Amino acid sequence: MKNKVLLLTLLMSLSGCAIMPLSSSSSINSNDNDSSVITNTSSSEESSVTSSSNTSSSSSSSSSSSNKPSSSSSSSEEKEQTYTQGLKGSEYLKYYGESTSCTAIPSVGTPDMLVVPVLFKGETPSNASKALADIDATFNGSSDEVGWESVDSYYKKTSYNHLDLDIDVYDEWITLDKTCNDLAKLTNYADPTWYAVDYVVKTLKNKGVDMKQYDSNSDGFIDGIWLVYGKNYSSATSEQEDILWAYTYWMYENTPNVNNPVANCYAWASIEFMYEGGYSKPDAHTFIHETGHMLGLDDYYDYTENSSLAPAGCLDMMDYNIGDHNAYSKYLLDWVDPTYVSKSSSITIGAFESSGGAIIVPSSLSDNKSPLNEYLIIEFYTPTGLNKLDSSENYGGDYPKLFTENGVKIYHVDSRIGELEYTNDWTYKNYVYNYSYNDLVSKTGYDNCFQIFNSNTPEYSYNSNNKLLTLLSSDQDSKKNYYYKDTYASNKDLYQEGDSIKSFTFNRGTSLPFEIYIDDISSNSATIRFIKK
Repeated sequence: MKNKVLLLTLLMSLSGCAIMPLSSSSSINSNDNDSSVITNTSSSEESSVTSSSNTSSSSSSSSSSSNKPSSSSSSSEEKEQTYTQGLKGSEYLKYYGESTSCTAIPSVGTPDMLVVPVLFKGETPSNASKALADIDATFNGSSDEVGWESVDSYYKKTSYNHLDLDIDVYDEWITLDKTCNDLAKLTNYADPTWYAVDYVVKTLKNKGVDMKQYDSNSDGFIDGIWLVYGKNYSSATSEQEDILWAYTYWMYENTPNVNNPVANCYAWASIEFMYEGGYSKPDAHTFIHETGHMLGLDDYYDYTENSSLAPAGCLDMMDYNIGDHNAYSKYLLDWVDPTYVSKSSSITIGAFESSGGAIIVPSSLSDNKSPLNEYLIIEFYTPTGLNKLDSSENYGGDYPKLFTENGVKIYHVDSRIGELEYTNDWTYKNYVYNYSYNDLVSKTGYDNCFQIFNSNTPEYSYNSNNKLLTLLSSDQDSKKNYYYKDTYASNKDLYQEGDSIKSFTFNRGTSLPFEIYIDDISSNSATIRFIKK
C-alpha cells in the first residue's frame, strides 16, 4: 500500500502524450572510460579536448531557492580532481524498479517488448487486417516503411546502437471480455487498464505463449508490454476519455514470477495515433514517446492544469513528441559518456544526433561523475538525422518545428536524488550526494527509499521552484527561471559563436565554476572554451 501511495503522488511518467500545440489561445496541459582526447597545451591549466562521447558500455541568474538543502561542497573542495564514476542511470532505474515495484525496460542490450493488438468487446476496426499490418510497421518497420521512424529504428539510432529492442507484435487481435464502457467503470484497480493487461497476458498464456521469452533480465516481469487498442480515441465519450488516450503505467501490485513472468511496465494507446502525422504511411511519434517512459524517462512538460510554462522549451521527444532525445535523457539511459569539465579547457564536440558528444559542467567540483546530480549539459544541435524531418515540417500540421539551424543547446539539469521517508504518508526528507547503487540498496528500509527529487511539474518536486530540466536561452542572458511562457524555444535560443555564460547560480546554491565561451561553430562541430574562475 505504501508503494501505491508513493507511486500515485510522485511518479511522473503516467502521461497523456499527444500534447496540443501551444498558440496565443492555448497552453500546455497536460565504462568509466572517456573517449575524449585531452592534450595539455601550456604550463597553465588550459587543455584541448575533442569529444565523441558514445558510452563504451553500452551571465546572471535569479537567486537560488530558499528551500534548498545545505550544499555538500565548500570552498576547500572547489579544486581540480579526477572524476570517479558515481551512480549510473541504469543503476538508478534498476534500484527504483526494485524499491517501488515499477520496473523499466533495460536501456542497453536486446530487451524484449511484446505488442498486442486488442479490441473491446463488440467492436472491430473498419479495416482490421490493415490495422494489424500498420501496428507491425509502426513498431518494427524500416524507415522506408513508415512516415518517419518505427519504434525499433528510432531507438537503434537515438541510442547509437546501444539499444536494440526485440519487438514481437502478436499477429492477431485479442478481444477483451468487456466493452469500453465496462472497462472504464472499473474501480477496484489503480487504473482500469490493469484489467485489460491482466486479461491479455492470461489469454496469451492460455494460447501457449511462454512469457519467459519476454523477460530478458529474468526478474520475473515481462520487460515491457504494449496494448494497442482498435478504437479511435477521438470517439471517446465523457465516461471513456480517461482511458481512451496514450499513456504508460505500472502494475506495481503484481508479484514477480521467474518461471511464469507477469506484467509490470506497460503502455496503452489507440490505433488512431498511427495516423496523426499526416503521412501516407504509419506514424510512430506517440509510440516512441511512450516507449521513452517505459525506459524510465519523465515528461519534460508541466502537467499543471492551464500551465503556460515550458521549462525544456517543447522541442524534444519527451516534451512535444518530436525529434531526437536530448543529452540528459541519453546520459540517464547510459547511451552517452559526456566529457566532464574539471579545469580550463577547449572542447570540440560533433553533432550530437550522430556522435553523442556532450559536455558536463558540474555544480560542484566535488561531485562524482553521474547523471544523478545537478549540472549544465551541453550538446551541439544540428537539424539532421532524427531531427531532420521535424525541423523541416510541422509534425501533424500544427506542432512546432524543431530548431532549423545549427547551434549549441545548454540545459540546466537538477537530477539529484533524495530520500523519501514514510510515517503516515511519504514525505521528502533531503537530497543525498555521491551515492552508489550499493549505497541506495543498503540504506533503503521499509520506511524509506530514494528517487529523483525534481520534475518539470512543480507539485512533483521537492522544491516547487526547482525544475528537472531547463533549456537555457542565449536570448535571455542565461536566466535560470526563463521557462518559455506561452511560446516554444526557437533558433534565437541556441548559443552561437561569440556567445558566453559568465555566471550562473545552481539550485543547490553553488556558483558556476567556469566561464563558458562558444568559440567556433561549423557545419559539423562546435568548439567551446571553459575558463576556471
